[in-house]
Amino acid sequence: MNDTERLQRHIRTTIQKAVQETAEHLQSKAVEEAPKDKGTLKLSSPPVVARWEGHTCRATISFNTPYAAYQHEGVSRFSGRALQYNLTRNPSAKPKFLERNARLWGPKYRKLIVARVRAALAGTQ
Repeated sequence: MNDTERLQRHIRTTIQKAVQETAEHLQSKAVEEAPKDKGTLKLSSPPVVARWEGHTCRATISFNTPYAAYQHEGVSRFSGRALQYNLTRNPSAKPKFLERNARLWGPKYRKLIVARVRAALAGTQ
């Protein structure tokens, strides 16, 4: 392996670790704000794994219950009306618990990933 290949591998590894870290943080924030009755929705979010797809590193965050999308959108699965979250069980419950946090934290995540790549590049000189 030549120096260029080693550098590419180092940068890809750095990016993947940063994407993994930020995705896990986003997942934890979404879980905090997800409505909780019995905890089924919270427990339905599988572990996040950052993967390379071509030249793009991705991590998928999901909630795997039949009603997860309805809860996320804040509408009743049965009536289509706005949901009233049980705030006594989870005072921080909000609709758009994943999307809202992605928008809120996204710019910070991008800065963190860029900073990690810069640090990795600086360490190779």
